[in-house]
Amino acid sequence: MIYKRWQGPTRPASNGAAAVRLTLRSNEDAPGHARAALARLDAQTDEDVLERAVLLMSELVTNSVKHADTAEIRVDIWPTAGSITVVVTDDGPGFVPVVQPVAISDQDGGFGLPLLDTLSEGWGSGSEGEAWVWFAVSPRVIERPLPVPARQSPLEREQAVAVAVMNP
Repeated sequence: MIYKRWQGPTRPASNGAAAVRLTLRSNEDAPGHARAALARLDAQTDEDVLERAVLLMSELVTNSVKHADTAEIRVDIWPTAGSITVVVTDDGPGFVPVVQPVAISDQDGGFGLPLLDTLSEGWGSGSEGEAWVWFAVSPRVIERPLPVPARQSPLEREQAVAVAVMNP
């Protein structure tokens, strides 16, 4: 899998947007606390954005708990114009996102990076004295095809014409 939305090791800033800042103890309760903080933004974005952000943040915080071997995890969340950006930071060693030349189902490891790449509009990671991963989730416009009218039999067409003539 080639990561299409990875933006590199540049950490985003809130640029004046009001950020929710969490410091979580690195334990099994951390993902739940992070999800609860994100859920409070439900009035500032639509359901799809919030659901994708909750799933991705839960994945990132869980990975920090499992792999960072650190006492705390820091999370910054800021909503902007219907979008949500999240940065998850810990004192672990970090990682380098390696492109996997195989299908997701054939690779060793989890689905975290493919999920980030699929569900976010952009993400990045780095380690500059601390490891961090960020993602941004925005509303998506999904084009839906127009419904195809059902085919009418000749009898149904005649009945429709007769009704139209009787009720002009």
